[in-house]
Amino acid sequence: MFNSLAVAGAGGKTVAVAGPREYAVRELLSAVHEVMREKDVSVPVPDAVARLAARCADALAAKTPFRLDPMFSKSSVDELLGNARRTLVEAQAADPGMWTAQDLEVEPLNVLEGHAIEYLRHYRIGGYSYGSHLAGGQGAVYRPPEAPGY
Repeated sequence: MFNSLAVAGAGGKTVAVAGPREYAVRELLSAVHEVMREKDVSVPVPDAVARLAARCADALAAKTPFRLDPMFSKSSVDELLGNARRTLVEAQAADPGMWTAQDLEVEPLNVLEGHAIEYLRHYRIGGYSYGSHLAGGQGAVYRPPEAPGY
């Protein structure tokens, strides 16, 4: 966002920054486990169960001082299930004054390369350099398997 300081007229503008590729939550979760070199112990939850858990969490939050993990709020579940998702094109149609990365002369990077992955490597159980390679010998960049429909 430092580029916004150098671009005239950028002050007070809403900027929509999206990367070159869209990932499913499952792909990002797999990437994190792969980079951390930890076993994936996540469990798929049916949509109806997620919605029920969100309703219960929201009801509990409204009536008591107790808060559950925000992952189980209605807005988070809607976002994960794609109900609240807007594409960059839809966001720009809703707000024609919205700027994109190109307006700030920035090229979006893949989230699975560079700083984001380097940050995660510091949290490996054995340390940053723990292990010699990623599973499957893919090198330094995690490449998620292509899912149908991509």
